[in-house]
Order: sequence, then C-alpha cells, then structure tokens
Amino acid sequence: MLTSRESVRVLLPSAAQWLMGTLGLCVFVTVVGLNAGPSFVPGLREAGWPLLLWGAAVTTLPLLAGFLYGHFVQRLHLPILLGALAGAQTTTAALGALTERARSQIPALGTTVPYALGNVLLTMWGSVIVLLRR
Repeated sequence: MLTSRESVRVLLPSAAQWLMGTLGLCVFVTVVGLNAGPSFVPGLREAGWPLLLWGAAVTTLPLLAGFLYGHFVQRLHLPILLGALAGAQTTTAALGALTERARSQIPALGTTVPYALGNVLLTMWGSVIVLLRR
C-alpha cells in the first residue's frame, strides 16, 4: 500500500513537483512585493537611506561574523556551517538552496538548533524593539 506522499511521487514527475513548488513561491513573493511596492518609496523618503543601509548592515554583518567564527575558530565543515547560518537567519529557502546545491541533506544537520533559537529570539526581540520605539 502506498502512502499519500509516495502516491504523489508516482503520479507527478519530480520536474513537475519542482515547477509547482517554485512557481508557487514566485507567485507568493510577487504578490508580497506588489503589495509592499507602493509604500516603499514614500517610506524610504520618510525614514531616509540610512534605514535601508542599517538594515543591510544588520543582516550582513552577523552572517559574516558567524561565518568567520565557524570557519576559523570552530573549524566547522562548510555545508554544516552554511546550514547553521541559514537556520540562524530563520531562512528556510536558503536551506532548500543549500541542500539542492549540495545534493545532500547534510546542511540540514546544522540548521535545527540555530533555527529554533533564531525563531525564539526573533519573537522576543521583535516585541522588545516595538516597545523601545514607543
């Protein structure tokens, strides 16, 4: 007896599954972008370019620091380190890209704990930042 997941694999070729998953993600990102687009330029005028630049720095610098620490101090293997960084950023899409590129699930080994901690900290610090802005 086939499970429901196995029966889908039998009915749909992997290329069709990939197309539907990718197309669904692209449509979602497009809808979110179109809804956010009209308010982006006025928001940028109001808040200024420093907000955009600080956002890029706050996103990039922890990844760079984590990579350097994990690679040179902890001596982690690259797939596991990149999986941990994707988990710390709570970016499931990055993990998918890593496992696809590596043709292995090894990057997922490094994702679990940083992903859980990242979600908890994201929830907690989001509330703290909102309270500080008042």
